[in-house]
Amino acid sequence: MKAKTVKSPSKLPVRKKVPPKDGKKGKDCIAVPKSETDDEIKTMTMSFNISTLFTVGIFSDVTVNMSNPFSSADKKDYNKLFLQKCKECKKICDFSIAIKDKPAKKNKKELLHHLIEAFESNSICNSITPANLSYFIEMVVDNIARPFPSLLKITNVFDFGDQMLDTAWPHLQLVYKAAYRFFSSSSPFLNGKSSGNPSSQKPSSDKPSGGNPSGQKPSSDKPSGNKNDPKAAAHNSSDFDLSKHRNFLSCLVSNCCSPDNRERQATKDILIKIYNKCSSVQNIIKRFIINQFLTSICSAELLEVYVKIVDSLPQPLSEKEVFIFKNAVLLLHTSPLFMKFCLNLLQVIDHYVKRDKTLLEPTIKYIQKHWPVGIVRKQLIFLSELEGLVISYSNLMDEAIATIIFEQLSDLVVQPNIDIAETSLNLFTGSSFDNLLATFPETAIKIMVPPLYESAKKNWNEFVREDATFAIQLLSELDKPTFQKQVEVMKAERKKKKVYAQIWKTNWAKVFETAKKKDKSITGANLEYIL
Repeated sequence: MKAKTVKSPSKLPVRKKVPPKDGKKGKDCIAVPKSETDDEIKTMTMSFNISTLFTVGIFSDVTVNMSNPFSSADKKDYNKLFLQKCKECKKICDFSIAIKDKPAKKNKKELLHHLIEAFESNSICNSITPANLSYFIEMVVDNIARPFPSLLKITNVFDFGDQMLDTAWPHLQLVYKAAYRFFSSSSPFLNGKSSGNPSSQKPSSDKPSGGNPSGQKPSSDKPSGNKNDPKAAAHNSSDFDLSKHRNFLSCLVSNCCSPDNRERQATKDILIKIYNKCSSVQNIIKRFIINQFLTSICSAELLEVYVKIVDSLPQPLSEKEVFIFKNAVLLLHTSPLFMKFCLNLLQVIDHYVKRDKTLLEPTIKYIQKHWPVGIVRKQLIFLSELEGLVISYSNLMDEAIATIIFEQLSDLVVQPNIDIAETSLNLFTGSSFDNLLATFPETAIKIMVPPLYESAKKNWNEFVREDATFAIQLLSELDKPTFQKQVEVMKAERKKKKVYAQIWKTNWAKVFETAKKKDKSITGANLEYIL
């Protein structure tokens, strides 16, 4: 009994796969090689221990002088003691050699614990001057600003489990913890007004971050104001301007792409804390993140920060924000580390499209244009992204978008790789495409029927041929008149090809006869092997 013609998305036919009882795939079926995405193929998880904190050309041990904890000091000495501890913590110990700088490492660890305790105490934290807080930020930069080994040289993109562990992390963790405690503290200088003094800042969001957009001098410990008036200088020093510490913000963004996942998590927490608490530096952080995107080096943690930024964008999106999305965010599809942060990138794209529906078409066009034809796993992720967009926004798709999607699937269903062919066929016949097929049946039939016939007839795998046959059946029941018309078009094209082939064969036979008259050594044309 034949199925009825489909009139709504919910009535599309659904196929159930039933495995053979004997456990075999068919008498004449060729043995299927194991899929390269099979769970049985597993890569070894390896950890690489590398130190990123070391001294070059210094063979003598570093000396870090110990000082008393804040609990044993008078309140009036808090500032002096705080500055003293920051100066000692500025000294860099060598963690590439375990036996080097042992006393200094021990003392510095204690001093960092003292700084953490200072920010956890309201009485101590509230008494620290802005100048000393600026010096603390500089100390943090001196400790965390360092080059990283290339993650691509350490681990291949397919080895998801491989990671680099920094042997200096126990020390770096304390530095990051101190910074996090500072931005979580009750310091009166950490709020939207005093942390950046936005009323006195000039807008600089359109200027590149590499320069000095505000025209100010580099960050220093000296307070702003009239240099000849000590009272004015002391008064102006009450403003802790985080926007002057751009090196600090830049380090946090770049370190959010550190090879060590523990450092990425720590920098992510600090960046989110700063973005939520210090509104004056939000544009600076955003600009640094976009610049990081343009390097094609990114991380899941950095994209988690950027999602917060996207959610705070005003609607409708400005032309500048649309430009950033098209030229910086979508660019991450081509990153060599794409497979390590792909899920977070899909989340960012989803948040963008929710805020501006016009971004859907350029997103799908970009995916089609930059389809990774040489990497099977990446193609499967792109298919998953395409499916997610269809599920979420099929009601917003017009015929132009549907054409792009069907054209891409038409290239995939004829692929010899079983993973790509079967996944694309399952996607096409699955429930996620119900609405798209019901809305644009003619487009689907016109584009998909020829490659589906080719796959059903020529693919080497029995299951793929089954899936292609089922897809053809689905389209035939979706719109029978259009389907029959397309079949007639295919038959006409096939006849035309046969006619042209006969003409070519006749012409080449004439060429052969003409050549034979001039060279009798020519014995045969064997045109049947050529045409």
